[in-house]
Amino acid sequence: MSPDPLNRALGEPSARCGDFLIYPVYRRIGSDLAERILALWASHRALPEGGDPRRRLAHVVSVAADAAGELVAVNSAVPVRLFDRPYLSYRLFIRPHLGAPELKFAMSRSAHELLRDYPWDERPAGLAMILQTPRLRSAAVRDQLLLHGFRPAGMTRRRAPIYLYDYG
Repeated sequence: MSPDPLNRALGEPSARCGDFLIYPVYRRIGSDLAERILALWASHRALPEGGDPRRRLAHVVSVAADAAGELVAVNSAVPVRLFDRPYLSYRLFIRPHLGAPELKFAMSRSAHELLRDYPWDERPAGLAMILQTPRLRSAAVRDQLLLHGFRPAGMTRRRAPIYLYDYG
């Protein structure tokens, strides 16, 4: 892979997944990366209407880039309280039709490891993923989540499944 200027600016990747490199960027997003993330989200209408996408940048944990330095995935985590414990509500956006299903779990693992070791005031119990999108509620997705360390933890009031990726 010939490094793109973005890849060089991000430093060493924390993981490789096929042809993609995953970079930890939590609390260190520069203006160039911020603009690239915002452009990725906007071009795919990844965020709900009416929100402030710039505020979401503060919660970005890691990004994945292809060999050309093009962003293909962004994950984020927001502190929340679930089951009377602190968790990080985890979200992931991967460019549609990328054809790299293993990337979603590599991104989750990367975020899990980075945030586990972050110097928190109140250490979170782990990542919490709420499957708000109906197509993600299939048995196949559930089986993959279980295989990759997530565990079912109930449902939201709107009947969206909650999965936890705990810190041991």
